[in-house]
Amino acid sequence: MKKKIIFIILFVIIAITLNNIYGNPISANLAQKAVEKHLEENHPEYEIKRQWYDWVNGNYCAEAWIPGSEDCIFDMTLNHFGYMRHSGYEYTVANNFNTFLRAGRMYSEMCEPVIDKFTHESEKSEGVAHHGSFGGADILDVLEEVYMQPPFENDKVYTKEEIDALAAVYGNVFIYLRQLPTSDITAEKLADTILRVKNEFDSNDIKFNKMTVDLSGYESGIYWMYIPYEIINESNILQLTKENCTFDQYYD
Repeated sequence: MKKKIIFIILFVIIAITLNNIYGNPISANLAQKAVEKHLEENHPEYEIKRQWYDWVNGNYCAEAWIPGSEDCIFDMTLNHFGYMRHSGYEYTVANNFNTFLRAGRMYSEMCEPVIDKFTHESEKSEGVAHHGSFGGADILDVLEEVYMQPPFENDKVYTKEEIDALAAVYGNVFIYLRQLPTSDITAEKLADTILRVKNEFDSNDIKFNKMTVDLSGYESGIYWMYIPYEIINESNILQLTKENCTFDQYYD
């Protein structure tokens, strides 16, 4: 009798554990049918790409796409009863946000030669490590109305010239400086780094609109956000660095 009770308890524990990790087959079936119905009624050209159970939030999830498309893909979230809690179609596909992100990735790839150069230089005390990107919609304060219109079009094939044109408007280069001894932090060094990065991008014929500098890890941090491309030049960069970066507690 005891063995039977122990067996039942173990079975229940295992069943609950598996349900928490993988969900239950009844709810999974309800979710699948709900997804199929949703696609049939709203997006008949789409197919289910994959489905899974999110054990962290207890939701059933699915991803739908038009086979072969890079941008026409979105996710859905459903509860245990097959109720659609969220569909990402409007935001990611209809509003061209997937295309916006893809263009940003293309820009990052263009920036890789410069990125690699400064990543290697980050081994030096005055070196930097950074990346180039359009970032997200919030990074450059890009409004939704921007990526809802041309040139952000689903599955558009971009040329280098078109990415350059986008970068000149939206491109933001991030510079993350290594933590240096406070005695080594000077406006002169930072101004020189900003100018060198700008010149390196110019020599590689890579456009950008703004640059953001961040040296974190200190009590208040040192940063200068969204430096416009047109003001970065040898004659004024030192003065602008002193005026815009938070150096007060490190030197006079």
